[in-house]
Amino acid sequence: MIATYGGFIFAKINFKGKKLLFMIILSSLMIPFHVTLIPSFLILKSLKLTDTHLALILPALVNVFGLFLMRQAISTFPREILDQARIDGASEMDIFLKIIIPLAKSQMFVLAILTFVAQWNSFLWPLIVLNRSKLFTIQVGLATLQDQFLTDYGILMAGAFITSLPVILVFFLFSRYLTKGIFAGAIKS
Repeated sequence: MIATYGGFIFAKINFKGKKLLFMIILSSLMIPFHVTLIPSFLILKSLKLTDTHLALILPALVNVFGLFLMRQAISTFPREILDQARIDGASEMDIFLKIIIPLAKSQMFVLAILTFVAQWNSFLWPLIVLNRSKLFTIQVGLATLQDQFLTDYGILMAGAFITSLPVILVFFLFSRYLTKGIFAGAIKS
């Protein structure tokens, strides 16, 4: 939702320095995740959020790729619809909630699926911010099944299979939105 609102602002709201600000934000995609790992951890530690579920959720709420994806999707929507809503007295929030969100639903599902898969498969970040084993994500838990001297590959393969089931389920449940969202901006009439 945050990426969708940011995409709406960068696609349809005019303000001074919009292109420069968007380029600066977009250029942060060139910074590897590992470079921001320590500063992100220190911020969470100063907020006393390490070893909590919020340590996993908060960094995933905002991502630059989501902002870029939603901006690109929303920029294809006709400006005339938004102008007509403004003439009818709709506020920017009304336009966002009643026009943009229904039109961008497919792209939002694509972003939700991609974010879910990325967070589900995340290993390094949960390993760093979590200490208690009861909070470990499934990927970190799967890694604990390996021992230094002995690995039970049967249990490891069963765990890997069980780990993949939610991703497969999410994909099949939302695959129609995925194909709609991918091809939504591909063809302009």
